[in-house]
Amino acid sequence: MLTPVILHGHLAEKYGSRFDLAAESVAEAIALLRASFATFADDVIGHEYHVWVGESNIGSNELANPVQGQEIHIIPVIKGAGGNGSVWQVVLGIVLVVVGVLTAEFGGGFLVDVGIGLIIGGVIGMIFAPSARSLTFAGLERGASKASYRFSGALNVSRQGNPVPVLYGRAVVGSQVIATAISSKDLV
Repeated sequence: MLTPVILHGHLAEKYGSRFDLAAESVAEAIALLRASFATFADDVIGHEYHVWVGESNIGSNELANPVQGQEIHIIPVIKGAGGNGSVWQVVLGIVLVVVGVLTAEFGGGFLVDVGIGLIIGGVIGMIFAPSARSLTFAGLERGASKASYRFSGALNVSRQGNPVPVLYGRAVVGSQVIATAISSKDLV
């Protein structure tokens, strides 16, 4: 019996999204993928994944359990982007807030506002990945937008890592349509 193995995220982009393998466990399916693709192990090491067998999210101690023909989904864990100088931006923001508070009598109160702005920007930089696309819309007309595996739905024109505006009040703006369907199950 062939077991369907569905890869998601960067693994699906590189190797394909669906494989029907003669595997009786998740461990066997991963071993077959490693044997089929020379760089598969390198792409898996250093990343965290959720592994679903049918409707169950399994742990690392259950990889050798029989799957009995159920679909295996290997899904990357969604994390913040981190890095890219954002930590130092937050530290600088904290320093500016402290200096601004200490020198508020002498006109240093504006440093508090600048520091708060740096802290917020740094936190946002740690959460979201920087966009690989330039700030022009020229790339959209040429089909430069990549498929997103983070959300599923009938229409999805936003790729991973792009900012999504949050509006308060009334505004007339363009949009990035995102359809979300996220489900999380724990057996513990």
